[in-house]
Amino acid sequence: MLQPWIVILCSLVYIGILFTIARYGDIERYAKKLRPHRAIIYSLSLAVYCTSWTYYGAVGSAASSGWRYLAIYLGPTLLIVFGYQFLKKIATTCTEQNITSIADFIASRYGKSRFLAIVVTVIAITGTLPYIALQLKAIASSFEVLTQAQPQELITNAGEVISNLTLNNISTSSYTLLSDTGFIVATVMALFCILFGTRYVHSSEHHEGLILAIAFESLVKFFALAFVALLAVFIIVDSPADLMTKISEASNASKISTNTLASDLFTLTFVSNMVLAMAAIFCLPRQFHVTFVEITNVNHLKQARWVFPIYLLLTAVLVIPIAIAGTIAHSSVTLPALANPDMYVLTLPISYGNNILAMFAFIGGFSAATGMAIVAVITLSTMVCNDIVMPLLFRFQSLKLKEYKDLTGLLLLIRRISIVCIFILGYLYYQYINRTQALASIGLTAFVAAIQFAPALIAAVYWKNATRRGAIAGLLSGFGIWLYTLFIPTVISGAGVGTSLLTDGPWGIGLLRPNNLFGIDFLDPTTHSLLFSLSINVICFIAFSWQRKPGLVERIQAANFTQTASEVDTRSQALPWWSTVAVGELRLLAEKFVGVAATKKAFDDFTNSRSSELIASKKADADLVHFTERLLGGAIGASSAKVIITSVINKQKDLPLEDVFSIVDENYQALQFSQGLLQTTIEHIDQGISVIDENFNIVAWNSRYLEIYNYPKNFIKVGVPVADIIRHNALKGECGEGVPEEHIEKRINFMRSGSIHSFQRYRADGTVLQIQGRPLPGGGFVTSFTDITEHKKVERELRDTNENLEQLVTGRTKELSLVNDKLQQVNRSKTRFLAAVNHDVMQPLNAARLFTAALERSDPNQKQLTNRINSSLNSAEEIIKTLIDISKLDSGSIKPTITDFHVNDVLNTLYKEFAVIADNKELELNMVPCSLVITSDAHLLRRILQNLIANALRYTKAGGHVLFGCRRTHSDTGEPTLKISVLDTGVGIPNSELSAIFEEFHQLDNQTTEETKGVGLGLSIAKRIGQTLDHPIYIESIVGRGSVFSLVVPVSHKGAAAKKEVATLKRSVPSIATPIAGLVVLCVDNDKNILDAMRTLLERWACHPYCAESLEEALALCHKHSVKPDIMLTDYHISRTEKGIAVMQSLEKGLNLKIPGVLITADVSEDVIIEAESYGYSYLSKPVKPAILRKTLQKLTNINF
Repeated sequence: MLQPWIVILCSLVYIGILFTIARYGDIERYAKKLRPHRAIIYSLSLAVYCTSWTYYGAVGSAASSGWRYLAIYLGPTLLIVFGYQFLKKIATTCTEQNITSIADFIASRYGKSRFLAIVVTVIAITGTLPYIALQLKAIASSFEVLTQAQPQELITNAGEVISNLTLNNISTSSYTLLSDTGFIVATVMALFCILFGTRYVHSSEHHEGLILAIAFESLVKFFALAFVALLAVFIIVDSPADLMTKISEASNASKISTNTLASDLFTLTFVSNMVLAMAAIFCLPRQFHVTFVEITNVNHLKQARWVFPIYLLLTAVLVIPIAIAGTIAHSSVTLPALANPDMYVLTLPISYGNNILAMFAFIGGFSAATGMAIVAVITLSTMVCNDIVMPLLFRFQSLKLKEYKDLTGLLLLIRRISIVCIFILGYLYYQYINRTQALASIGLTAFVAAIQFAPALIAAVYWKNATRRGAIAGLLSGFGIWLYTLFIPTVISGAGVGTSLLTDGPWGIGLLRPNNLFGIDFLDPTTHSLLFSLSINVICFIAFSWQRKPGLVERIQAANFTQTASEVDTRSQALPWWSTVAVGELRLLAEKFVGVAATKKAFDDFTNSRSSELIASKKADADLVHFTERLLGGAIGASSAKVIITSVINKQKDLPLEDVFSIVDENYQALQFSQGLLQTTIEHIDQGISVIDENFNIVAWNSRYLEIYNYPKNFIKVGVPVADIIRHNALKGECGEGVPEEHIEKRINFMRSGSIHSFQRYRADGTVLQIQGRPLPGGGFVTSFTDITEHKKVERELRDTNENLEQLVTGRTKELSLVNDKLQQVNRSKTRFLAAVNHDVMQPLNAARLFTAALERSDPNQKQLTNRINSSLNSAEEIIKTLIDISKLDSGSIKPTITDFHVNDVLNTLYKEFAVIADNKELELNMVPCSLVITSDAHLLRRILQNLIANALRYTKAGGHVLFGCRRTHSDTGEPTLKISVLDTGVGIPNSELSAIFEEFHQLDNQTTEETKGVGLGLSIAKRIGQTLDHPIYIESIVGRGSVFSLVVPVSHKGAAAKKEVATLKRSVPSIATPIAGLVVLCVDNDKNILDAMRTLLERWACHPYCAESLEEALALCHKHSVKPDIMLTDYHISRTEKGIAVMQSLEKGLNLKIPGVLITADVSEDVIIEAESYGYSYLSKPVKPAILRKTLQKLTNINF
């Protein structure tokens, strides 16, 4: 037994090989290399005829029915050898007429009938369904045999194994589509056909790559069968010489012995099967496509005439040892009594433990099935698209398909949908047929349907009087009999319902039983259906064709199909030896039909193309005869020209009366057709049309012209002088001011001079006419009258609109400017308000934090209380800072600084920052490094990731995992991007909350502890920063399992200048172990509470604080106590006139000292930070954390000392 995954993998690899070969064949530069071998490739592609029926079913048929299996090989061989001229005639016609399918061929031959094309397509689809079911049955059965049976099982329990494969015993309770091998195979084959055959729309229906792949499949299935045959001969049978001995020892093997050869071949069943196989070569849609549509050179049939029969002969020979070996193993209990003969090709290698050969045999069967399915379904999808769906869609004017410049996408979509629908129907047929039905019987069912095309196809190229009515009647009647006598009984037998129709007949009439019509019960079902359906088909076809003569188009097409261009081409035929037709005779003949001037020009051009001069008395050669025939054909039609030229060559003084009638009738009908077409055309256009001849009389017009001028009844007639018409219109005021005779003279002069004129006439009823006149070759004038009233109305409205547009735009622009100014003012007010709120709120928070730090140092017993106070202060601080950030982002005051940098710099910084937090929470934090350089704002990107990682740590329980890293991706335009993801194993987020979590203050209900509760603003600000940077954030989450947050950033096309770690957004100062006891610290702030808190904290640190509320007070304090400060701590907004940086500069100047300064402020704007650093001062934001303040003092002390 092979593991299913091995079989599937091998099948996928094989499919990949087929794709590669097909692509190779479609590439022009490789296709040129293959063209010298095109004949052999074409010949091998004809072996698409050998489907899984001939691969598996022929062996089963040989084992169970003896030599009768030869019928399916003998029929095509006899046809291609002895019916070569017939096949060549069809191939030549398809090439000359650009035929794309069997439906196109039959419809084109019989008057280009669209209804006939639909009939052929429906019959082709219905007849192909059994064949598709056959392929599904073969592949499904072979797959299950290959994967469900071990060698020992095939010996001991194979009866049960194989019967399970062939009996319809699937219980409805456990049955699912995914457990149905047939459904899976149908799905895979449908996808394969879509990918293989609808990659693009061909300008012609030639598929070079497809034919190359089919030829390759033909070799694969042949060699697979050959190796199994070798196994049968050299392993199961000891030697070739021992073969006949083994046969005589096995009782069942006598079915394929020489004793039964004559009795098997000379039977009605064998003959009927051979006729079916013979017709399959040109009647099966897929075989017609490969044989006639895909042929690029008709001469390739010469090589196919011996290559294809040899292929069939060798295949038929290979079947014999496999069938005999299977029968011998069958009788010797190597294979069980219930083993399916159709599966001998697989079960023999498996039973002898040769899994490699079994796999190769399976691939061979897979090739046989897929080759048929690909070509058949692609052909049928093309027929459905071209002959049914697209004509139907074009009938719906509302779709406006004619306005589309490119319908390629629609064509591909229709063909793909058609492929899926055809496979669904095939699968349903497979599902309801009797699972025990042999492959051969299923194939013959399809053959009987296809042979219904034979009468119409044969008559198409041999019988000129065959008509469209006859073809339709024959096809529908034969198809109906096939449905009743073969298709419906097969479906009924498979479904197990309605069996009374088979046993009792309809309404109990036994003579109408489907399988025993009129009491004929000595024929097998296939022969029975073939006899009745084909007979009725031929009778109806002939009867309805005789009932009515073919129409003009049918006769023209009959001439094209029954006598191809290669057959009537006088250039390829030497003139008869008795022909004495002279050059002058041909010239006179041409002048009678074409005219003197046209003949002279044509013969002069012909003379110029040759080196020799034409002499009237000399004998005409074949080239001149052909040239004259073509010249006449342009005037009287190809068939009429052929009749006349032939009579001249043969010196017939009088044409046969029927030929004369044919010429006159053909030209008369053609003339009537042209006149009718012209009249119909001008009647269906919106413009009025009038035509004047060279004598200035009206000769043609349309009804629209009469409507425009409302002429009296019977006023306009052929031959009425145009002067009378102009006079009538002038008297009605249609010609403007002036005397009618002046208008007449003016317009007649226009026509006489042949001048082109175009003008617009405004009429009294308010309508406007566009009148255009052009001269006709040979005299006369044609004038068109177009009502452009609506056009002029729209033009006037547009002009009025344009005049008012500028004023309207100016007014709207002014309104928008006012609204914009108000919005900007509101935005500035909001920003100022939030800045003020930030300062005023941060001041007491700063004081509270400093007092808390002092309390914690002075009274360690109060640590739990101070920790809670600090936690509350942290939450309040975080809310306020986040609100300020949101305000800045919404107002657009934060401008990203876009640079190229290594993403790993940001990731390393974040890992170091959060590693300690993760350890404290007993979480495992991991980072996947990345070496790429990205384009973004490093600080803002870090802020986003900081929020995402903090959330991941916050909502992941102890023992969980948090991972962040990168993955390469691409944008919709193909640009390289990088997806940075943060993954956690936390509580997860419900789908209903995925959008809401980015809203301000939104928290999930599953945050049950104080530890996990946040303020609900982190994701909101992360989203805003992402929008500012154009870095979209995505989220995926499963409740109880965790979440993944990702953002996409562009990859830089340039490398970063140097690698450096990204600094944190907070300007933290590295810790330096320097004592600060004894430091003299000067504090300046306008808030007394902050000064008190700062004094208390600094005293706890053994510092000497001096506090002042202004610059003047600070200077006075220093002079009074003779203080030389070591460090200055100042607020930024001390008063309206005093700023912290200016105060520190004034203190240094007033005390004549260089004093390190720290700006401590609630103003977190970037401008303030940059300004402080530019003067050499440090910056801390309120509320300041004592630990940060202490580290800053240590750093400044270290630098100072």
